[in-house]
Amino acid sequence: MDLLWIHHRQPLPTVSSLPLSNLTTLSSSNTLIATSRPSTPEVEPVPVPPTPRQRQLYKDGVRHTSRLFETATWASPSLSSSNELSTQLQSLNINTPPPPKGRVYIAFDLEATTNSYKGHPSGTPTQLGLIIFRGTPSNLSALISGPPTPALATSTSIQPLHYQFSEFTQYRSRISKLAKSGRFLYGRTQVVPAAEMNAICKDIVELESQHGEIVLVGHAVTNDIRYLLKAGIYAFCPYFEGALDTQQMFLDEYGRAKGLKALVEEYGGRMEGWHNAGNDAVWTMWVLMKRLAEGKGEAVEKMEERERRKVEEEKRREEERVRRAKELEEEWEAVEKKGGNPWVIGGGERWDWGSGYTAPVDYKW
Repeated sequence: MDLLWIHHRQPLPTVSSLPLSNLTTLSSSNTLIATSRPSTPEVEPVPVPPTPRQRQLYKDGVRHTSRLFETATWASPSLSSSNELSTQLQSLNINTPPPPKGRVYIAFDLEATTNSYKGHPSGTPTQLGLIIFRGTPSNLSALISGPPTPALATSTSIQPLHYQFSEFTQYRSRISKLAKSGRFLYGRTQVVPAAEMNAICKDIVELESQHGEIVLVGHAVTNDIRYLLKAGIYAFCPYFEGALDTQQMFLDEYGRAKGLKALVEEYGGRMEGWHNAGNDAVWTMWVLMKRLAEGKGEAVEKMEERERRKVEEEKRREEERVRRAKELEEEWEAVEKKGGNPWVIGGGERWDWGSGYTAPVDYKW
C-alpha cells in the first residue's frame, strides 16, 4: 500500500503539477513518488448513473447468473462466487475494458420425449446439454489430445453443462436404446424448470459474448433448433444462421449423413453415455475440433454459406433450363421452315422433320 495514501488519503499529483526538483523516481507500477504533497482536499468522484442496458442486466440476470456461477469452474477470480457476482451487478461497475475477442464455440444438444407424458406431447424437450469452448490454441490442444474424459470439467476455458428439466426427471423413453442413456460424465447435472432455461441461456450468452464471437455447434442443427424453440429457448436465436453442423460437414460422396457415434468412432473415440444431452454436446464439440485440427477448417461451412450455394445451384439449373428451351424452340422453327412437324408422331418413336431433314430416333430433350 502506498505510504502517501496512508498518511494523507489524498490523490497523487500528476507529473505536470510538480516541479522537476521534487520528482524522485517512478515505480514499476507507474505510481509517482514525490517529496512534496498537494494540499488540495480529497474530492469524492461523481457517481455515473447506470445505463438502461445495465439496469436490464441486473433486473434479468442476478438470480440465474448466480446459479450459473455456482458451478462454473472457469469463472474469473473477480467473479468466483455468486455473492461477489451479485455485488458487482448491483454496483453496475463495468468500466473494466473487455479482453481481446476471439471465438467462443457453444455446442448444444437436446433430448425429447418419444411419447406423450403427463400432458406433454411427444417431442417435448426434456434436457439440454451445452459445452462452452473458448477458442484458443491451448484449449484446442487440451480438447483433442485424446477422447474427452471427466477431467475436462476442471478446464479453465472448456465448460460442459447439463440441464435436466424438472418436469421430466422421472420420464423414461419407450425406445430401448434411448432409455439406456447414461449419466452426465463431465460434471454435475443441474435440475431446473423448463421455463427458466431461456433465462439461464441468456446469461451464458451475455457472459461469453465478452470473450468473443459466439458460434453455435450441433449435429443435425435444424432438428435441435426446432426443439430449442419448442422449449421456449430463444437466447441463441441470433446465432442460428451462423451455426456449424457436424452432420453436414461429414456427408459422404453420395450426400448421405452419418450419425454422431459413427463420426466419433472414425476419429478413434468410443462414445460413452450417449443420448445424454450433455455427453452428446461434448462429443459434438470434440468431432468439430478434430476436424479443424486436421487443417480442414475451410471445409467447414456455415449454414448461410450452404444456403447461398443452394440458391446459386437452383439459379444455375434454371438458367440451364431456359437455355435448353430456347435451343428447342430454335430447332422447332428450323423444322417448320423445312415444312416438317416438330411434334412427336407415331407413338413418340421419331420426329417428322420434313423433307430432306434427318433426325435421330427416340430424340429426347
